[in-house]
Amino acid sequence: MINHLRWESIFFLGGGIGLLWSVLWLLLAIDHPSDKLSTSIYLPSEEEINYIKSNQDRDGHHSSDVSLAKIFTEPAFLCAVLNHFAYNWGYYIFASWLPTYLKKKLSFDLESAGFISVLPYLLMTIIGMPAGYVADKLISKNIASTLFVRRMFQMLGTLLPALFLVLLCFIPNLNATSAVAIMICALATTPFTTAGHSSNFLDLSTKHVSLLFSISNAVATIPGIVGVYITGFILNETQNWDIVFLLAASIYFVAALSFLFFSKAEKIDFDQTHLLRNIEEQETSLGKSFGGLEESFGYQSPK
Repeated sequence: MINHLRWESIFFLGGGIGLLWSVLWLLLAIDHPSDKLSTSIYLPSEEEINYIKSNQDRDGHHSSDVSLAKIFTEPAFLCAVLNHFAYNWGYYIFASWLPTYLKKKLSFDLESAGFISVLPYLLMTIIGMPAGYVADKLISKNIASTLFVRRMFQMLGTLLPALFLVLLCFIPNLNATSAVAIMICALATTPFTTAGHSSNFLDLSTKHVSLLFSISNAVATIPGIVGVYITGFILNETQNWDIVFLLAASIYFVAALSFLFFSKAEKIDFDQTHLLRNIEEQETSLGKSFGGLEESFGYQSPK
């Protein structure tokens, strides 16, 4: 588009797609599955409403009583956040620097580099949707447990990209075509994580999932700021793309290990009121235990 139109055309296209999506959202979105007064042109069927309600927490959807301390000390949540961070590290790095790599490192012209840069994201779309479908079938048909499915797809979506990036660095005498093929594979395999960490937030809590994902998404935007800058700094100081790729591979690998050992696929109680109630019950139980010990030893507290 830059070669045939002005550079502004890219922003007009992106902005136009965003406006179109906003119109569709306003026409189709509803506040609640059973909201009959919605202005949406689409209303779910009774079967859809019942299905959604059957998968909601019984305590409702209010997040005012949530325990942030519990959220930020829960290993299963933290490892999901780390994997979200790792996914976005690769995504933002390559979205920002892939055209530069193709043009300066592999000597593609601007038009060819632009076309090649689109291919990984096209394949990401093609792979991501079937991955989610297969994961759901494995769980709904009781072929595998939810935890196994989450971990399996997360490993595919982190270790495969890490492997391809390592290959990109260590295969000797790699020609441009092979380098492009490996790079495309590295990016195209990341959407397996849609059935991994991306879905795992719902496993942990349907009641507070919006808060959990918001926190994770905030952390996962950091690579778009820091990661892109670090990549530019590395290239400016060393002109070595291998360092960039190995850093991304290392982040993928660490994230994969954390998910393998710390992830869960069960509901976690993040409610402040429930935690306080549990503490009170434990204190009561502890008091009764001490009372029983005092009676056993014949001790009477002074009045």
